[in-house]
Amino acid sequence: MNMMAVPLAIDRQTHRPDRSDPANGMLDIFGPGLVIANRCDAATVHRLLDQADDDVVILAILSHPRGGPLLLAIADREQATECVAEFAGRGIVLCALSRFWLEDECVEGLAAGEELPLGSGHYFLDVDTARLALEVARSPLKGRMGVLYQNTKRRELICSAMLQLLSGNLVPLGSDTLSVEDTRRLVEARRLIGTKFSEKLTLGSIAKACGLNRTKLARGFRELFDCSIAEALAERRLNWASAELAAGAMSVAQIAYSAGYLSHASFSRAFAKHYGVSPKQWRHIENSDSARTPSC
Repeated sequence: MNMMAVPLAIDRQTHRPDRSDPANGMLDIFGPGLVIANRCDAATVHRLLDQADDDVVILAILSHPRGGPLLLAIADREQATECVAEFAGRGIVLCALSRFWLEDECVEGLAAGEELPLGSGHYFLDVDTARLALEVARSPLKGRMGVLYQNTKRRELICSAMLQLLSGNLVPLGSDTLSVEDTRRLVEARRLIGTKFSEKLTLGSIAKACGLNRTKLARGFRELFDCSIAEALAERRLNWASAELAAGAMSVAQIAYSAGYLSHASFSRAFAKHYGVSPKQWRHIENSDSARTPSC
């Protein structure tokens, strides 16, 4: 079977491939926002990047360079251009994903103020996902049926990786100073901040909940996420508060206390420092913008 690489097109417009082209068997195209390549090579990556919009991110499931667990690489266009050799050399499955498409598909599953977890980097994949990757590589069938089997397993593999991504269960590939277990505990600390931000969280309480001492938590968190515990907590609280201010269901004082601030004044100071305007000004601006937006 002649298997040729063809351009990957992904944009915000409906994409309908030419079915008369036999090379289209190399692509799984799911509407305008998701393309799974049935092969990883430099030509495929380059053609994808040439045609992708700026909102597209590249997901690549890779073998570990030292024989360790599988990795999920997430990269924007510029980063992916620098990683072509890595993707082609160790890639198992390549996927192009539109951020706008994913927001449309997953917005109902996100809490107010929460962002899609599409941070660039390398992440560990779990044992079940690794099993699927082996099934992609070791098809028990040959010929066209073998191709069908592998393409089906590739879809399942991408779905399994996406489930880990959207559930927030991906563990970043840390430095040599962080073990995999320490990294998992640091991810748990970030998840605790994301879900319990309205509670009275301290460095000590987070360390106890995640099974790390305070020093390792503080140093490891900054090393892994490039911010302090306090900065991550403030970011989460203020993101949630900004969404609630725009929604208009609660007063500013109610939002302040619900976000975990001890007073209206401390919330207003933190909000103004972060966004450059007071909470009331933010609400006015958001309401004015909504009023000017024509309804469909």
